[in-house]
Amino acid sequence: MLDQLEKIAKPPSPAKAAAVGLGYQFLAAMLIFVGGGYYLDQRRGGESHLFTLIGVALAFLYSGYEVWKVVRILEKESGKPDPS
Repeated sequence: MLDQLEKIAKPPSPAKAAAVGLGYQFLAAMLIFVGGGYYLDQRRGGESHLFTLIGVALAFLYSGYEVWKVVRILEKESGKPDPS
């Protein structure tokens, strides 16, 4: 019984924790960058969507960077050599 409790109480690996947080980081990036771009577009009259599109691009760039960080953590955990 004690062995079963130790398996349940085992803390998650850093890679799993980073992967779970990835979805929240993507959501936060979309809200901040796209929301900020929308806000700037509305302050400038609302006729153009330039800042909203820039916000989408920045959110995807930031999300890609976060995915790259998680991949590096997963590679370190699996024991593969770092390509950089």
